[in-house]
Amino acid sequence: GCGVLFPWNSFISAPDYFTKIYGESAMMYFSVAYSVPNLLGLLVFTKFGGKIPLNFRVFPAYVVTLLILLSIPIIGYSNAESTSGFIITITFIVFCALCNCFLQSGIFGLASMLPSMYVQAVMVGAGLAGLLCSFLRIVTKLTIEQNRVHVSLMRMTHSTASYFIVCSIIILLCILSFIYVVRHPYCKYYINLSKKKQLEDGNNSNANSASILTVFKKIWYLCLLVMLLFVVTISLFPGLALGVRTWYSSTPMRYWLPILMAASNNIFEFVGRTMPNWIIAFNKKTIAIPVLLRVFFVPLFLFYYRPSLFGYNDYVYDAFPLFSIFLVSISNGYLCSLLMMFAPQCVENNEKEIAGTMMTFFLLFGISIGSNMGLIFSFIV
Repeated sequence: GCGVLFPWNSFISAPDYFTKIYGESAMMYFSVAYSVPNLLGLLVFTKFGGKIPLNFRVFPAYVVTLLILLSIPIIGYSNAESTSGFIITITFIVFCALCNCFLQSGIFGLASMLPSMYVQAVMVGAGLAGLLCSFLRIVTKLTIEQNRVHVSLMRMTHSTASYFIVCSIIILLCILSFIYVVRHPYCKYYINLSKKKQLEDGNNSNANSASILTVFKKIWYLCLLVMLLFVVTISLFPGLALGVRTWYSSTPMRYWLPILMAASNNIFEFVGRTMPNWIIAFNKKTIAIPVLLRVFFVPLFLFYYRPSLFGYNDYVYDAFPLFSIFLVSISNGYLCSLLMMFAPQCVENNEKEIAGTMMTFFLLFGISIGSNMGLIFSFIV
């Protein structure tokens, strides 16, 4: 589960490096390069992905991802500041997005064949990916850059290369774990059991098959809410949020603020995703209120990003954007979990799979719109 989102989190957890060599809009381009292919890939995969065997979905995607992460240090040491370096990095992110389609389908498909606790384990692993990436980036930055006020590009390249090498090792561990799991007798039993059930279902009539339009009529409200939720979130993070400049411009905080913003997002989004286990503060109707209120985060982060647009000729204290990203991330994780929980409750048993796929599509559609909005904001402001 950790390996599903680990490659993308590896990129967005090193904003200090990428913004230094490619400019402050780099993370916005990264977001677009990842979200759009991921959405298009999901559409194609929904139609044809089931025909690809499980091993051929997961193993090659992991290997490609491993090679991409290992290639980032090579780019860093070979004229990374050039336009060609930026294009290669963007291309790698596109491939990561396409690999993610295979990984999502394969890993979640495998987990769905097993008892429900394994699906929960995969979800926890996906949430931990961001935490682990943030932790690794902080450690490599502290040990190599040593919190200096002025950090040379070469020293930052050393720390980033070390970071991506460690990330590659994590992906290698994911590959080995996957090989072990699919060969384990316990897993083989449930895979064979699932195949047997699918064969039996295929021999039955399609009288109980669900209609996409019928399902959409039942959950369109939730689909639009999850789309809006991620439009707001992704238009702010990683682009605008990681481009906020520190109040302490002559201190190491100019390198640390984007890393702390990314770490805060990863930590508190994970916390938000676990909160429905303790408290459900909204129902299917009232959940629209916090989703709509989150729109006000957009002008707030535009102010943090370019205070001069609002007539303020100085930068804000770092505590304000850090607290704001805390609110954005914890609300995103919490509300997303609730919306994904509510959707299956609105449909019949034979419609739940379609409902889940539909919610995932609108979630990714929101991410795609949000990433493009973030890029537009960077040009406007």
